[in-house]
Amino acid sequence: MKAAEISLQRERESLELSRTRVLQDLAKAENPRYKEQLKSALMFLEEKLAALDRTTGKSLTHHV
Repeated sequence: MKAAEISLQRERESLELSRTRVLQDLAKAENPRYKEQLKSALMFLEEKLAALDRTTGKSLTHHV
């Protein structure tokens, strides 16, 4: 595996871990403002994952 591929894989793993954490926090959140922040964070992470998917040709659904 090339260094660039390893870097992309690590970035994907980091984004997926962050996404998982945001989803867990969102499931527990009660404060409406905090929920909105979490939803914004989730959208950001999903956009980053989608952009990474376009770069690598992989799909988010294969990794969730």
